[in-house]
Amino acid sequence: MRIGGKEYSEIVITDKEDNLLVSITDEDIIEEKNCKVICVPVDC
Repeated sequence: MRIGGKEYSEIVITDKEDNLLVSITDEDIIEEKNCKVICVPVDC
């Protein structure tokens, strides 16, 4: 995925103790409980 002109394979969001909250790749979204992820299309 391209963000800000750079190519990334994954976005990882963790809490302050480094516990995984969300992992976003081109293929899927993996999220832990108590977390909401919304993907907004470019054409919105």
